[in-house]
Amino acid sequence: MVILRPTQDRTWTYADCCGWPGDERWELIDGVAYAMVPAPMRLRQESVSDLHSLLRRQLEGRPCHVYPSPFDVRLPKRGEADDLIDTVVQPDISVFCSAGRCSD
Repeated sequence: MVILRPTQDRTWTYADCCGWPGDERWELIDGVAYAMVPAPMRLRQESVSDLHSLLRRQLEGRPCHVYPSPFDVRLPKRGEADDLIDTVVQPDISVFCSAGRCSD
């Protein structure tokens, strides 16, 4: 198996980034690969942890889930197949709710 390293001379997809070295963190935005910093600093992680706890408590009993990074969030364009998605990000915190079920 050949492992490709991201470059800026082409556009990339989720299928491509799944084959990149696991010790590197990348995000794709419209097919452009962006290197992420190795790891967040302590104060940022503390803030993310506090916010994660607050959100979990607030959403308790609702059909929602809160995930801290690293967690790939794939953003397809109108029914795009997983392998063809060209925007994949790792937000500090992601909240996913069942459609139409998380109001209030």
